[in-house]
Amino acid sequence: MPHPSAPAPSRRLRVALYADDSRHLGPACRSKAIADALATMTPAPETLVFARAAETAALHYPPGCELRRLGAGPGRAARELAAALRAFAPDVLIVDRRPDGAEGELAAALDVLRRSGRTKIVLGLLDVMEDPARAAVEWARVRGCTALRRWYDAVWVYGDRGVADPVVGLGLPPDLRPLVSSVGYLGRSGALPPGPPVTPADSYVLGLLSGAGDAEQARAFAAMPLPSGVRGLLVTGSRLPAAARSEIHRLAAGREDMTVLGFVSDPGPWLDGAAAVVTTGGYGAVCEALGRRSPLLVLPRSRVEEERVRALRLAEAGAADALRPGTATAGRLGAWGAGVVRGGGPVPEAVDVGGLSRIAHLVCDIAGARDRAPARA
Repeated sequence: MPHPSAPAPSRRLRVALYADDSRHLGPACRSKAIADALATMTPAPETLVFARAAETAALHYPPGCELRRLGAGPGRAARELAAALRAFAPDVLIVDRRPDGAEGELAAALDVLRRSGRTKIVLGLLDVMEDPARAAVEWARVRGCTALRRWYDAVWVYGDRGVADPVVGLGLPPDLRPLVSSVGYLGRSGALPPGPPVTPADSYVLGLLSGAGDAEQARAFAAMPLPSGVRGLLVTGSRLPAAARSEIHRLAAGREDMTVLGFVSDPGPWLDGAAAVVTTGGYGAVCEALGRRSPLLVLPRSRVEEERVRALRLAEAGAADALRPGTATAGRLGAWGAGVVRGGGPVPEAVDVGGLSRIAHLVCDIAGARDRAPARA
């Protein structure tokens, strides 16, 4: 798909991205991926990204993109958001997952933008919102339908509704259903230029197990048996507990076929060369892996219902293998790795990972609905 191009108006298109990354880095990485995709437009828009996580300072945002770190506490953040968005006056605001922001901190800013009448506001939903019953309870708690009517112009589902449909169970009335469209998983899939090659000489199984709750799975990966000539490459990130990191490094130090990396700002180049991938069920890691069509094993975290449901849906679609939460052992991971690397297992079924390839066109289209007339090249 060609990159969209906008004619030169009085100023460049302005896009703001809001996501709550207070619990984990996934939402911030999602905003960064969208900002990268928007930077392929000609001319590139001015982009303002809101985040909290300290790790966002290590992410490499594209030219023309400003990172704004929010203060602690919903009251302070609400004031900062309202002031920043009023001054920035975006043409499009994309909100991640919760329609009023973390603890309602975005509500005042949304009122400001809606009164201005110049900003199109989009809610981005992931492929899974836990199970339908829980999703319906949470949606009702945040008064989701009221929020859509009050503030939103569109709802973009970051997934393949043939795999999972997060809207099922939300009870959207007929007047709100036309707002919803599926854009595909936000996978790289050629949307962004590849990173520098980093492939080791040997074939390798890549483990993306970098969250605060990934210690059990990371230990299993570090101890998994590997076929001769195959290496293990484990990315632990920055949020794994210190005791778990020390144990994992000790396990890896005792073998020549296992390498442990810490925080990696862009796992894409490592994924490009992997013979197989093991990851938790977090949205970002799954998206990155799905775009490569390499054998994929998903290890959902215990007590994270969203990941359990995602792993189940992907396995049912033939896009990945999955283990039940709490069942990952070194032996099971080793058996799976040997089977897919040496056994030439079936290629995973394709799912729609074209979300990043479409996002710039979608932004241009929705901004053009207000007579800015951005055009496709």
